[in-house]
Amino acid sequence: MFILGIALGDILMLPFAVYAVLLISAIAIGSWFMRFPIVSSLSVHVGAIIAGAWLVTIAKEYNKAIPVGRHYYEAVVVSQPVITDKSFKCDLWIVNTPEPIKVKATLLRDAQLYGDTLRPGDGLVVSTALKAVADVDYSDGHFDYQRWLRVNHYDATAYVWQDWQREQIKISNLPTMEKIRMRATMWRGNLQENYRRLGLEDRTLALISAMTIGDKSLLDDQMRDEYSISGASHILALSGLHLMVLFVIVNYIMNGIAKFLIGYTGGKGRLTIKFIKALLLFGLIWGFTILVGLSPSITRAATMISLYAVVDLDNRPHQPFNTLAFTALVILLFNPLSLWDVGFQLSFMAVLGIFFFQPKRRLNWFLSLLWLSLSAQLAVAPLLLYHFGRLSCYFLLANIVVVPCAYIIVYSAFAVLLLTPVAIIQRWMVAILTSAAHTMDSSVRGIAMLPGASIENIHFDGVQVVALYVLIICVYRIFCLTLHSK
Repeated sequence: MFILGIALGDILMLPFAVYAVLLISAIAIGSWFMRFPIVSSLSVHVGAIIAGAWLVTIAKEYNKAIPVGRHYYEAVVVSQPVITDKSFKCDLWIVNTPEPIKVKATLLRDAQLYGDTLRPGDGLVVSTALKAVADVDYSDGHFDYQRWLRVNHYDATAYVWQDWQREQIKISNLPTMEKIRMRATMWRGNLQENYRRLGLEDRTLALISAMTIGDKSLLDDQMRDEYSISGASHILALSGLHLMVLFVIVNYIMNGIAKFLIGYTGGKGRLTIKFIKALLLFGLIWGFTILVGLSPSITRAATMISLYAVVDLDNRPHQPFNTLAFTALVILLFNPLSLWDVGFQLSFMAVLGIFFFQPKRRLNWFLSLLWLSLSAQLAVAPLLLYHFGRLSCYFLLANIVVVPCAYIIVYSAFAVLLLTPVAIIQRWMVAILTSAAHTMDSSVRGIAMLPGASIENIHFDGVQVVALYVLIICVYRIFCLTLHSK
């Protein structure tokens, strides 16, 4: 109901006072008729709809004051720049305004004047005219650029010609969270340089950087297209698979320590030890999540793992659908506009599909892999047709290769970092890492080149998306009933 409210609020855009009156009325009616379960329940649902509509209205109406005309600004680079032949494309925080302004910027690139590189943390003085997000009106099909900017918390856009230069800029005016994000981006850049020193380069470096530290700046259009055509583009986004590897490693170590301590104390303080273990897991999981950029898929995975850890403290059975719903609620409370983020939609629908289509009987690892891939693809197929107009035909074949390689890449990447003091063993792990990445990349390229690898230009509208989901569910239920009757 909360999600329905966000969708309705985006359409209606009523004044705040109207939402306030409606919400107070729903709460009052629910409280007055507490003895009538139907009325009380209905009031809760209506209240959730109103709250969702109110929050999304606030998010859409909030605009920072953007200076008019051309000015000189002090700015800090806070993202890994995407380098083209003529420009740097990056995120800037302008810090010499009354309130810091986040800008999606394109800077003219001249190697003789400015050098070949621009890094996160670099200070700049730029002369430009900012364009407020509210004034951006570009859209292409289903893609609304203004909404995308709002979802990602941009305040303005800018194109900077040759009027910029490097300067030492103080960042004390930046929000604390943005300072942490910038430091995390700088850390990712240092780790990428470490990959280069270990001999990784070109497509292998781009693939491993995307899969292990969430840095997609090295992925070119051809590589992105090949992974999309083959149905393996999900592997380029950090998600539950990557975070689960970290969770399994850390949880295994901590379980061993916890069992030793419980045995050493004779069972005393069992709950305290489990609580400390959960806190340490939270710290490591969310620390890693912040370091790799807080993308929707990794945030969803981190929230779900955190909830599972909390439930495990009380030894309660896990409720995957409730956990997924609560995770979506938490993310949307912080940013209701995330509902229109493609990564958010695909991440949650893929996990929902895996839960919904989960087989009743236990399968071997190969059939489990096929079923997992098919479930996720069925769940996201309508959204892919809506956003991209593309349907991958060989996604099952691609995932048979991609998923095992992904586990090897993530495990070996963690091992490479941990084995830095032991150079000989580290080189062996680098060889395994490189081989797995090369195998994955070569397979994906080969599958993308197969005849009929994808069906293109099938653009669905909203009604067709809903109809296709209804059709998928109906066919699945008929399939289950047919199996059950035999």
